[in-house]
Amino acid sequence: LGNSAPAPLMQNQSAASVTNTGAIITNGASSFGILASSAGAGGVINAATNAIFAGDVVAAGTVVGGMEGSGGNGGTVTVSHAGTIATGNGNGGGNMAIGILAQSIGGSGGTSGGEGAAAFVGDGGGTGGSGAQVSVTTQAGSQVSTYDLGAIGILAQSIGGGGGNGGNAEGLFIATGGRGGTGGNGGSVSVSTANSGNGGILTMGHFSAGVLAQSIGGGGGNGGYG
Repeated sequence: LGNSAPAPLMQNQSAASVTNTGAIITNGASSFGILASSAGAGGVINAATNAIFAGDVVAAGTVVGGMEGSGGNGGTVTVSHAGTIATGNGNGGGNMAIGILAQSIGGSGGTSGGEGAAAFVGDGGGTGGSGAQVSVTTQAGSQVSTYDLGAIGILAQSIGGGGGNGGNAEGLFIATGGRGGTGGNGGSVSVSTANSGNGGILTMGHFSAGVLAQSIGGGGGNGGYG
């Protein structure tokens, strides 16, 4: 008989909150002006079960693996921006940079180990954790500016963790693959911008979104083969 993942490895995460009233400047590729993130812990990898458990020999052909851990949930993420953020210089120094990145990510379900003997049943993959609510607010007079290729002004996202992979079963006579785990849910995402006065969001590079808000559910895991 297999073991289950220990509960401490399947923890949910706390809320993340950032309030900015100052000036932030970055001039590196893939850099962030503000990064606020809460990511749930992923499930563990559960090793394959052998034919000995607690010192006793298990009857040949009747070994069933244990469930690995499910992913933890991401916490709520809140960003309030009342200052200025600038990334890059228009000469490629800030390619793929992000002015504000706010994200809540559910942990992925763990992966099961396979089996190997006369007849086995593969483990099931763990359930992915869910992403939580994400909220970004820019106050009147605030600015977010990016100047290079693919540099995003504000990216707000809530992403559910992917389901874990089911373990494979390999046997001389009978083998049944484990089921893939269920993907987690994406949470609600909101972005509120104020552009009165000299405030607003400015992007100058090709393929640079001003605001990108997305809620994405996690994909299901792969089922094991027999």
